[in-house]
Amino acid sequence: MALSITRWPVVRQARGKDRLGRGAAVSEVAETYAEGRAGRLMRAAEVPSATGALAASAAHHGPRGASAASGVALLAASACTRFGVFAAGMRSAQDPKGTVGPQRRRGATNAAGERG
Repeated sequence: MALSITRWPVVRQARGKDRLGRGAAVSEVAETYAEGRAGRLMRAAEVPSATGALAASAAHHGPRGASAASGVALLAASACTRFGVFAAGMRSAQDPKGTVGPQRRRGATNAAGERG
């Protein structure tokens, strides 16, 4: 089974509207996680995460080395995810369209709702 970035809920929601009908705002946020260094790190986190989870379930009562290997794989996945989120935050700070745009639209929608 191949792992892919489309399994992330934020990316699945970016392709269509989420349950609350917010399509465009989510896609602006998701592209920060899917592109550039952040995207590479987030995709890189999928393999050790799956490997570590499988090794942990297989090594439940097995040898100690298998448990250590699964722990290392899960640690690597966690580090990749953490640095991926950090890289996405840095990219978002450089180009804040994914943060400012949705906030402005939400503010305009709330202001229109209060008037009407």
